[in-house]
Amino acid sequence: MKGKRILVSLVFIAMSIMLVVANNQSEMIAKAKKVTAEANTLFNSGQKQDAIELLENFLVEFDKLPADEKQKLSYIGGWRNFYLAAYYSDLNIIDKAISCLNKAVDYGLDEDPNFYYSLKNSEIFDNIRNINEFALIYNPLLQKYDFLTILKNTGSYCVDNYNYKFSYQSPDNDDLDNIKNYFNLDSVAGDGDELSKIKRVLSFVNKLIPHDGQTDFHENPNSVIEMVELCNSKNHGASCRSLAKLLNECYLSLGIKSRFITCLPKKYISDCHVINAVWSTQLNKWLWVDPTWNAMVMDDAGNYLSVQDVRYRLRNDLPLKLNDEAQINKGEKKIDADINEYLYHYMAKNLYYIYSSKDFYSGIEYRKELSDDRKMIYLVPSDFNIEKDVIGRGDEKSPNNIITTNDDMFWQRP
Repeated sequence: MKGKRILVSLVFIAMSIMLVVANNQSEMIAKAKKVTAEANTLFNSGQKQDAIELLENFLVEFDKLPADEKQKLSYIGGWRNFYLAAYYSDLNIIDKAISCLNKAVDYGLDEDPNFYYSLKNSEIFDNIRNINEFALIYNPLLQKYDFLTILKNTGSYCVDNYNYKFSYQSPDNDDLDNIKNYFNLDSVAGDGDELSKIKRVLSFVNKLIPHDGQTDFHENPNSVIEMVELCNSKNHGASCRSLAKLLNECYLSLGIKSRFITCLPKKYISDCHVINAVWSTQLNKWLWVDPTWNAMVMDDAGNYLSVQDVRYRLRNDLPLKLNDEAQINKGEKKIDADINEYLYHYMAKNLYYIYSSKDFYSGIEYRKELSDDRKMIYLVPSDFNIEKDVIGRGDEKSPNNIITTNDDMFWQRP
């Protein structure tokens, strides 16, 4: 009995210690937020030395924490040193600014991509941006977190032995004919040339349903028509994937060959993006078409580009332009596309790997009986390691799918 009481006592003591540590950590987090807010207020009001002193005193206290607590809260020390570095940079006290940035790295802040973006985008660091000591901190972050740099550094495509043919459902299909009539697509597309029809249908889908990347269709629609009706009845939007599938079937119903393409980063970060590749017989090429952003991409001479073209030009620093109408539809809110954010950041992230179905038809990914045995084609760079690298959840390694490095085969003309 005595031994049992001792055991219970030890458990109680251990739990009490854990509670104290947890409380101490919560207090330190709250204090860090309070001190930072006060320091920023002081700094912005011109009391810059007072702001510096406040943060420095906080860091002295933080450094006195037990090693295990300090390790768990290392981001607090890292970001407070970052703010101090910004203050010192503003005052052109270069040696202290660099010292604080190095301390931020010592606290592990280089494992947080927001550290890189903050250094990249904060004008307050312009005073030290061009010195070697800054470059020693910044350049490793650039290689690790800058999506355009990552895209440029990846392996090129190369020929392999895979041979396959994509297929596209005929517009004579009853389901596609139903889609054309339901959305009155002949009227939407108009009587102009093919390129004008592609643009008009793109704009129609972009305006039809707002984008909502968090939408989860628990009702499991069986078609793009049901998907649109659900969005309208529940007053919500649709994901980029749903929008791209809708646009794809609209094009197919008009006899325009189209695919929806899933674009993925090297390492999955927050999301991916789904757009369309549309074959223009008028231009004899694939076109980049993004219904989420009502976006098409051009070179500096105004020539429309394919996904393949855009990726190549991003990797080789060749100029790109967006159509004037590029805009995301968020319901009541419409946001014009910023080319730097959209292409050079977001899509640079999402053009590392690309995949699509081999066959395109009405009801794809909605009707289970049509999708169970689908073959997927994954276009990967030559440095993709089939044994180690994983795209998404690793579904690409199903024996029914093809992983290829041959972009010309992937972008074969229909």
